Amino acid sequence: MKFSAIFKPIASLVLPGSGQILSGFFTPGVIFFALWLASAHTLVALGSSLDADGRHAAYFAALACEVLLRLGSAIDAVFRQRSQAGSQRARQRSMVARGLAFTVLVLALMALPAPEPAIKAYSMNGTRTLLPLITPDSRLLVDKQAYHTAKPEKGDIIVISTRHIAEGKGGGPHIISRVAGLAGERVRVPVPAGQQNPGWEGQGYRECLVDEGNIYLASINPTSPTAFLAPLTSVVGRVAYVYWPLSRAGRVTGVSGISD
Repeated sequence: MKFSAIFKPIASLVLPGSGQILSGFFTPGVIFFALWLASAHTLVALGSSLDADGRHAAYFAALACEVLLRLGSAIDAVFRQRSQAGSQRARQRSMVARGLAFTVLVLALMALPAPEPAIKAYSMNGTRTLLPLITPDSRLLVDKQAYHTAKPEKGDIIVISTRHIAEGKGGGPHIISRVAGLAGERVRVPVPAGQQNPGWEGQGYRECLVDEGNIYLASINPTSPTAFLAPLTSVVGRVAYVYWPLSRAGRVTGVSGISD
């Protein structure tokens, strides 16, 4: 089997329509590419105007469209190659034109802004702060549009970006934690080791007021206590679902648990 007979279907699987263009079928290739591009942008734009359940449905619909279009384009490329097996000489003459069209298609794809997904996957990365609600090996779907028109509520499990957090809070590029205090409430936060007063009752913590524009995050697991303040601007989204491990898959409803 020639390399091109394998390469072109694989190219269509990676970038719908590319295998057809490389085989000389410019119009079908552009149609596959346009359908793939339009479906992703349309479903993401539609999801931004829906409620949480609607956005989740749009996410899975976009995933299904992605798989079907890629597979359909690859299968179509296979059949089109077979139909033109006797016209090898004509394909060679149009190789330059097909290569140019393919290059233009890839450059157009690179120039288009990628749509911001309404739902994004995150993992706990071994973090034990949310046990027993969420296990350290869990993988999560996060609704990034949950707080576009609302603010986090107490009990929400959220993802925050560490790039926006002062004082170098650790945990990698993101932290997954529970909202335990809102603006206007008094909370207890850990005092850095160098600032602790050995004679002070309640050593290791200080009471403070959560300022407007901030939230207070605290762990659920008593054996792995963490607590800190974070700005609302650091909030990425609300954890909506656990999809791995399968034994704990379901919707995250905050500190009350996970409902199947």
